[in-house]
Amino acid sequence: MKHISLFILLMLSIDSGCLAQTISGKIIDANDKHELPYINVGIVGKGIGTVSDMDGKFTIQLPDSVSSQTIKFSCIGYKSQSYIVKDLIKILNKNSNLILLEPNTFTLSQVVVKPKILKTKVLGNKNNNKSAMAGFKSNDLGSEMGTIMKLKKAPTYIENVNFNIAKNEIENLKFRVNIYSMKNGKPDSILLKEPIYVNTSIKSGTLSVDMKKYNIWVDTDYLVSLEWIEDYGPNKLYFCVGLMDSNSMWRKTSQDTWQKATPVGIGFNSTVTYEK
Repeated sequence: MKHISLFILLMLSIDSGCLAQTISGKIIDANDKHELPYINVGIVGKGIGTVSDMDGKFTIQLPDSVSSQTIKFSCIGYKSQSYIVKDLIKILNKNSNLILLEPNTFTLSQVVVKPKILKTKVLGNKNNNKSAMAGFKSNDLGSEMGTIMKLKKAPTYIENVNFNIAKNEIENLKFRVNIYSMKNGKPDSILLKEPIYVNTSIKSGTLSVDMKKYNIWVDTDYLVSLEWIEDYGPNKLYFCVGLMDSNSMWRKTSQDTWQKATPVGIGFNSTVTYEK
């Protein structure tokens, strides 16, 4: 059995004295003040980040070196908020450690479906061979891994997304599914209007998520990812990979930059339909 780790844990060489402080707070809805779970929090492009818990609480350790850089709070359905780190500390002290996010209003475009001959296709990496596996090396909240779906024809309707699990040691696994448009070879805008959370206890097999109720049409390549939003300690999770496959990407934590996961492709795929 060959284990391939896609994620290289980037160790920051920081003495304990260089840490500015541990910043904690709570993220709530600006209108009705209810707690917001699983909000992405992180220094933009630096691999330093986390995700808020079920009660909207977050804790993040920030070194002095990022005091003048941007920290971003974001989630589907809410307007993102960005602050300079040193200003955020003042804001938290002033606002009783609360961060307020405003709901985002979406105007849904109408899709008219006319009778036509449709073709069904599976995009992405279909590999379900468990002889090669890959998974998250670090347990950083907000870690993400995904595979690019190369369109055959536009517009294309997303029927479902599938994740081939090689080995799962977690009894009740919870992930967030994300779908991004692609721009200049990198994930760009999130295509979802609401968060999608999946729970599974599958030890080995395919986790399939029905996407029909979300009514997603795409006209460019897109990336399907899973995001790590709960801390499962030392328990491991591995996905099937193809050694000759490609088009997979990863990022270490919330707000980090995306990187290619060469030379393997993660066993994520998507069933789609489009006009023949």
